[in-house]
Amino acid sequence: MAPATTDNLLVEPDTGFWGPRTSTLDWCERNYATTTYIAEFWNTISNIVFIIPPLFGIAFAWRDRVDHRFIFSYVGVILIGLGSSSFHLTLHIFSQMLDEMSMLWATSFFLYCLMETHSKPRSNNGSLIQILYIYNAFASLSYIIMQEPLFFQVAFGTLTVIMMVRGCYVAMSQDCCRYLVWYPMILYFTAFVLWNIDNLYCEHVQRLRDSLPSPLSVLTQLHAWWHVFVGIACHAQIQFSCHSRSIFLKRHCTIWTWCGFLPFLEIHDDKQPSTTNISTQLANQSGKETKCRLTKEL
Repeated sequence: MAPATTDNLLVEPDTGFWGPRTSTLDWCERNYATTTYIAEFWNTISNIVFIIPPLFGIAFAWRDRVDHRFIFSYVGVILIGLGSSSFHLTLHIFSQMLDEMSMLWATSFFLYCLMETHSKPRSNNGSLIQILYIYNAFASLSYIIMQEPLFFQVAFGTLTVIMMVRGCYVAMSQDCCRYLVWYPMILYFTAFVLWNIDNLYCEHVQRLRDSLPSPLSVLTQLHAWWHVFVGIACHAQIQFSCHSRSIFLKRHCTIWTWCGFLPFLEIHDDKQPSTTNISTQLANQSGKETKCRLTKEL
């Protein structure tokens, strides 16, 4: 992903498979250091977090017959992963724009879900869809013409702030799962801190990376960790929206986490007494999946 940064000051190797860098942004990972076919290896493969979890999210959303807006949100996350992978793979300006535009449109999906939390069943807000479409189309075309990162930052930041404010309102207006409220916020904050360290202290990070043996040096790829934390946060954000919507529709919800960090929602049509039960299912000693199960019956 590419919110904003300046060119890093690292001494790069010869141009790799994709030719000279044409993007306006670069990151604190030596270009073509791992393979000549991938400009930024770790920043590229870390985008799998934007692809694999959303595929499961789409499957579960389809199974539970939730509003299609949540499926579109997951598609938006996948597009972020594909755009970001393309950008870090090539470091070309066109791929950079794919990365940034996918972030803009996906955030609009998230915002729409939050804005329509308390809408009637099987309803669509045509006016809001038109407003978001016009906003994104104008921002996208303007950015393509001007190629000014600051313009994208303002357009993306505006949507993000509105989304956060709306999310807080939804969380306070009903008895939703607090875990799904705080978990993505903590992940977003952690990712933001790592992203800034990677940008502001690249030379120090690189020195530390060079001083560590190969397996440990990977841990200093902070922009790759930014991808991991933001990818999980996006998934949790959609789960929060879907859970809030199910509460409004009075559907029975079960929230469970895969390996303790990836939340999933199960929605049932049978009505249950309004109780809250938390239980932990430990994995067997073979080391298989561990589930921490939060059951909220509506």
